[in-house]
Amino acid sequence: MKNDITEAEMEVLKALWKAGEGTVREIAKYLPGERAYTTLQTFLKRLEDKGAVSRLKDNVPHVYKARVTRQSLMKTRLKSIAEELCDGAAGPLVMALVENKKFSKKELDSFRTLIEQLDEDRE
Repeated sequence: MKNDITEAEMEVLKALWKAGEGTVREIAKYLPGERAYTTLQTFLKRLEDKGAVSRLKDNVPHVYKARVTRQSLMKTRLKSIAEELCDGAAGPLVMALVENKKFSKKELDSFRTLIEQLDEDRE
């Protein structure tokens, strides 16, 4: 999948993740504000061309479904940022994310558990 999803296309992809799958009109319900039908259709076509969305062609109207998950897209983008800004090192990227965010106790506990698992795997 290409990594060049625009901000507007990302909004449409987020709506599609919420909807699960759907026609242009069904997906539009998950978007903030009004969108012209043809504009939304254009964004879905672009996302399909980029490999992020698939279209069930046997259905009329067409039904769209995300081919990428939020998690997989996030991993791809973070890897790309790490390559571009940190020469591939993940540590500085993680530190920047942690330093600029307040985390709940539950999130911090999850981080500790993950770090402990990574330490165990390294031994």
